Amino acid sequence: MIKTKNGVLIIITIALMIFTLWWLIPGNSDDARWEDYLSRLARLSGQAVPERAPLPVLVYPGNRELQQPIPEQRVNLLEYLELRHCNLMTLISERNSILGKLQADSLRLKHEVTFIRRARLCLANGKLDNAELIALLEQVVAEKQAALPALYWNALVASEEFRQFFSQSPSALAGDSQAALLSLTQLAQSPVENEAMPSPEQLFGLEARLQQIAHSQVGGQLLRRLALALRELERGNALLESIDPVALCPKGRPTPRARKLRNVLDN
Repeated sequence: MIKTKNGVLIIITIALMIFTLWWLIPGNSDDARWEDYLSRLARLSGQAVPERAPLPVLVYPGNRELQQPIPEQRVNLLEYLELRHCNLMTLISERNSILGKLQADSLRLKHEVTFIRRARLCLANGKLDNAELIALLEQVVAEKQAALPALYWNALVASEEFRQFFSQSPSALAGDSQAALLSLTQLAQSPVENEAMPSPEQLFGLEARLQQIAHSQVGGQLLRRLALALRELERGNALLESIDPVALCPKGRPTPRARKLRNVLDN
């Protein structure tokens, strides 16, 4: 499993590379372009075009493979009541509610950051006088802080928005690819590494950036095009390997047909 410290940056870097390739690789009538290319090879080599194999499409991993475990902290009733001095009771209640347990990881990230900020402020202002509770809260804050990179990973890479971005459905649309590229660039700058805390602006913009990504399936489209290119190149290799070099270049000298074939391969 990819470590969360570098994993988010790796995945988003790959996505940015996909966007770069998206602009560099022409995408109109891919199937027709490959069929024309292979037909020219077949005609000049005197060989038959190999049959098509199934498209080697890579499916985006499921949540079980991508989801990083996030530890849960529990407090008893007395500790819960004491935390009213820290303005944390509402946050704890929200997290323990049915909706809280089902909330998206991007919203949970916002919740955890808010908890950490309030708890640190409470500890700094000396609002608690119970030494055991102070030690417990300090431990909870440290654990939540340590879990932020994994939670950021879940909010991005394991999100439904990223899954839609990499959708390889034939009906998927590129959408606003420029807006998605901008969002990916911003998300690549992880706000939770090295014990950093996301700013309110970063947390506020996270959902909007994920939505921009979800509205573009350009990542999945390019993956399909790369899979198509891989399959068609393998067909071309199989065709070329079946050529009789003696017939094409008798006595080691290329025939006009061999020169035309070389020109097709070079271009």
